[in-house]
Amino acid sequence: MHKQQILQTQGQKILRAVPADIQFTDIQIALSALYQTALKLGHTQYFLVTDHQGNWQTVTLENRHAPEQEKTVIYAFGDRTLANIERLQSAESDRLLCQSYPVMEILFQCLGLKKIDSLVFFEHLTTPNQGKEIKRLELETAIQQARSSFAQTQVC
Repeated sequence: MHKQQILQTQGQKILRAVPADIQFTDIQIALSALYQTALKLGHTQYFLVTDHQGNWQTVTLENRHAPEQEKTVIYAFGDRTLANIERLQSAESDRLLCQSYPVMEILFQCLGLKKIDSLVFFEHLTTPNQGKEIKRLELETAIQQARSSFAQTQVC
């Protein structure tokens, strides 16, 4: 299956899980914006470090030049080996797991995690220090733009 088909299938699974009382069109608009972001990433599945309850491991980063500026991120790894290296670096490594998630689910769930500032995607084992940061605010902005575009097409 091609990447686009896989991402569309992931989006359809999310849609099927949406409660009936939520505006279906809003979710479709959000997923279309997330789909465009997912296409820019290298994988359709990523590995996250989680606890045994499935909670995603977060990392708080501090700005070297302004220590009072912190941000909370979640690392997503295109390779299980990288995720295990990250897991083993934790003091609680014996209580952590490495689990695979569809990229569309990661992006979608990030929207609901208000304490998360960014997702950082590490694509390859050969470049473990080069991650692609996707800010939650950027995802929200992309969805707002998609919603505005949709509203304009409905007026005509």
